[in-house]
Amino acid sequence: MDLENTTEALRSLLTAVLLLIAFAGWQAYCSGLLRARNALSLAFQMGLGFAIAVAAWLTSAAAFQTWSGVQVAAFSQETAGLPLLCLAPLGAALALGAGQERMRSGAVLLFCVFYAALIAPLAQILAAQLPMNAISPPAPAGAWLFASAAGCGLALAASVGPRTEKYGAYGKIYPLVGHHSPLSMLGFSFFLSGLLAFALLSDWPLLQSATSLIAMPAGGMLGGALLSRFLSGRTDLSLSWSGALAAAAMSASGGMAISPGASAFSGLAAGVAGAAAVLLCDRLRIDDPTAAAGPFLTGALLGPLAAALRSDPFLSGGLAYAALMAGGAFLGTLLPALLLRKMGWLRVSEAEELRGLDLSAHGHDAYSGFQIIHLK
Repeated sequence: MDLENTTEALRSLLTAVLLLIAFAGWQAYCSGLLRARNALSLAFQMGLGFAIAVAAWLTSAAAFQTWSGVQVAAFSQETAGLPLLCLAPLGAALALGAGQERMRSGAVLLFCVFYAALIAPLAQILAAQLPMNAISPPAPAGAWLFASAAGCGLALAASVGPRTEKYGAYGKIYPLVGHHSPLSMLGFSFFLSGLLAFALLSDWPLLQSATSLIAMPAGGMLGGALLSRFLSGRTDLSLSWSGALAAAAMSASGGMAISPGASAFSGLAAGVAGAAAVLLCDRLRIDDPTAAAGPFLTGALLGPLAAALRSDPFLSGGLAYAALMAGGAFLGTLLPALLLRKMGWLRVSEAEELRGLDLSAHGHDAYSGFQIIHLK
């Protein structure tokens, strides 16, 4: 094996490892945000869903490649198939958070198969047809990942309905206690570190990308905090994290390509927009326990806009691509989800939800002896 092939193989291996780190970080982030009585269910659904998505992805990718004549397992000539093996399951995991705490495990696993077997291959075929292959840098893999995950997540949250006791009369929103915020913070750190894989996938300079990957979420967290302070007079941690998620998605969708000096300001704008997207979802009663689908969509759309600071063609190509992927993923997920809801297979009963999916589905909980006592 010559030096060039060895370097490419090591690069692909490192990219895949980083994507797995992002998956583990996302799982920890979601586990900390969900109530303790559902943590075990989340681990089971995401772990088994990842394995099922890999198998579905490999099977469907080969079938679509034969049918369409498009090289499915490549976003560009520089990337190998190994990182792509991790991308489809990661996208499914990003979208799954929106349906947590009330979706049946069977419906979750069916969704993972659907996402990896249909949405992911179609997304790559679409990417190959759009006039973006000649653009430098190439259309970012993050634009596909976060746009499709956001579309699927919003469709799931809208179709499964809000959690019991989440919304009251006259638009009142009730806090659902029982979270583990330090675990979420740790998970977000790993998730953010794993996003460096998109610099390798899109052939962006590593040092510049790493700087932007730190500066943009920092600016995004500040943007979310400022918006919550402006609207309510207090700093909301949830909106701050949503702002950071929007900026992180923006960085992976093209924001890493801009100069480090502009990263923090771009992240600040993404943070404000991402936090506003969460508030809009709440106003529409689209209950996303991870408060991530709206910020992911915001970041996926703003990423190509940020990259347009360097290249005008990127604006028309990358932005249209992200918008098409988000809309297609939303409609493609909403229709089967509504069918499952009509058949009664989508959501657990109210009693099971209030008891917790850990006990209802698995017979024991993740945190032995943990309980919440409401004092009146």
